[in-house]
Amino acid sequence: MKKLLLKSCILILPLLLALFCIEQLDNRYPIVDSSVARTAVAPEVSPSDYLFVGPSYCYNGIYTPILDSAGKSSFILGVATAGPYFYEILIDDYLAYCKKKPKVIFVNISPGTCSDIFDNWASYPIHRYLNNPLSNEKILWRYTDLKDYSLLLRKSIKKSFASLMQDHKKVVDDFEALKAGLAEAKGFSYSDLVLTDSILDLQRPVYNKFKTSLFNQDKADYFIGLVKKYKEQNINMVAFEVPTFRLRDFLSPEFKEAYLLFKERICQNKIDLIEDKSGVDDYAYFSTADHMNTRGAKLFTASLLKRITEQVAE
Repeated sequence: MKKLLLKSCILILPLLLALFCIEQLDNRYPIVDSSVARTAVAPEVSPSDYLFVGPSYCYNGIYTPILDSAGKSSFILGVATAGPYFYEILIDDYLAYCKKKPKVIFVNISPGTCSDIFDNWASYPIHRYLNNPLSNEKILWRYTDLKDYSLLLRKSIKKSFASLMQDHKKVVDDFEALKAGLAEAKGFSYSDLVLTDSILDLQRPVYNKFKTSLFNQDKADYFIGLVKKYKEQNINMVAFEVPTFRLRDFLSPEFKEAYLLFKERICQNKIDLIEDKSGVDDYAYFSTADHMNTRGAKLFTASLLKRITEQVAE
């Protein structure tokens, strides 16, 4: 039996080593993705005033031209499904490469922030495309579990092989064009779509997963600890909400209550919080059940800027 186990190990170890080497090649070339492009271009822009960090709610909901018109230099470092764990690797990476620190870093909170739906490493492996990429193994060690790791490993290996078949020049050219567009828009993503009941009905299966999602107190603790970590580095940190419209329809009463308590804890820990009181709460202002269109973003950003002026010391 011992000899059999030894032979198995001798056979398996070279395979594991080969897979480990192959997975490291998954980011030899960029992928033409807006979240990846934002992480690359954000330090190049290095806004002097406001850096907004959050999920897609942010890059769909903060209309940067309004901030420009108020003389505020800003950028939206938005990554799909970003929650507290994504925030840490994004902010750490940004601070290591930016030309200057912003006066304020705004971190988004929403009912999704402390759910198991956000910080989706397997679907959005942003850690492999940072300015200083992190390995799948490091993500396993710090943030996630073997289930996620196996999915990440599989995806990395597939990407490594797929990259061999790509037109690399076209990929790089397309990525640079995407970066240029996002630099000009300061990370904002435009949308003229308008939500309707029929569209909402089609989207319901996507959002039903929130009905069974539990509020993750570990993530809530991590978020508060993370903000404190940056405040200890003399970085002005502010938590803020954006309108999420019909997302509330998919949350249990227990989840809603836990989210309210989370906001109370944020304030109790002396973290500045700008709650959403914009009144942006109508189909005309949204493109999906919980994402604003450009019309909604303009209305919300005007309200947010007013609240920042009233509440935030720069």
